[in-house]
Amino acid sequence: MPPKRRVKRKYVVNPSKGRQYKERKAARVDRRLGGDGTGRGYSVNPFTNKFLKSRSHPTVQEELDFYNSPQGADFKREHELKKTNALGRPRKFFKYKKRRGTKG
Repeated sequence: MPPKRRVKRKYVVNPSKGRQYKERKAARVDRRLGGDGTGRGYSVNPFTNKFLKSRSHPTVQEELDFYNSPQGADFKREHELKKTNALGRPRKFFKYKKRRGTKG
């Protein structure tokens, strides 16, 4: 019977991540929290236009207030707010849908 082979293990020591890593991490956290200094996250995913907060979340009303305000008139002209799904049942998460015939 041959002798048991001894497996050499390579241990990798992670170097210090440094200041640049910490700055990039802080920037990611800042983007995730909205970057406006309020400490609240975004309400809408910019890629899918789906709300990230459910309709029962306390701060979702602020997004709806913007949608119905004069400052959000251009956005409202290009997007409609979907509160129900294709079957007519209420959505748990609202969604913006691009209106037909609008540029952008």
